Amino acid sequence: ILGAFMAGLFIKDNLFPKNISKEVHKAFYDVSIGFMAPIFFVSAGFFVDINVFQTDLVLLLTIVGLAIVGKIVGTALFYIPSGNGWREGITVGAGMNGRGAVEIIIAGIGLEMGIIDNTIFSILVFMAIFTTMTVPVLLKWTTSWLRKRGELVRVSKRSGIIILGVNSVSLLIAKLLRNKTSVTFIDNNAEAVSLAQINGFLCY
Repeated sequence: ILGAFMAGLFIKDNLFPKNISKEVHKAFYDVSIGFMAPIFFVSAGFFVDINVFQTDLVLLLTIVGLAIVGKIVGTALFYIPSGNGWREGITVGAGMNGRGAVEIIIAGIGLEMGIIDNTIFSILVFMAIFTTMTVPVLLKWTTSWLRKRGELVRVSKRSGIIILGVNSVSLLIAKLLRNKTSVTFIDNNAEAVSLAQINGFLCY
């Protein structure tokens, strides 16, 4: 996981010419998501012992329970300083409860180094699976709870259109849409920015 992270840091746009950089990014993404990730999770599955449901059920339930409570309460505690209330913090924590992939990776490292055995590894894998499965149920329950209390915040509908790139076609589209909604351009070329501004559009 650290090696992949470091590799991602060094694949920067300015490291390669623009046309090559796009292809490198695409290749890295396809290899990591479509090839390496499935292989890792399949290989992790080889070391999972399903017998823990018979031999260590109490430990499994205890760890799953502590993981759920720890994630939700931990998120809520750090959310309190935002000023949005502990109930909203619990709701955010319910959504965070699904972050289980990293636990499997760390457990895999621990198993490989001999820090934990197959039983603990299996319990941690099932813990990651079960906590992820709780997300839809807990998130629905907590958002309904906030809605009943009148505390569910809804983001107002955004207005306006952002167009990436200034050219004759995008300017034509912007002129057609101008009477219906606000149009903003984004372009990294100074001349293109000036062209949009001459035509009366805000351009960054």
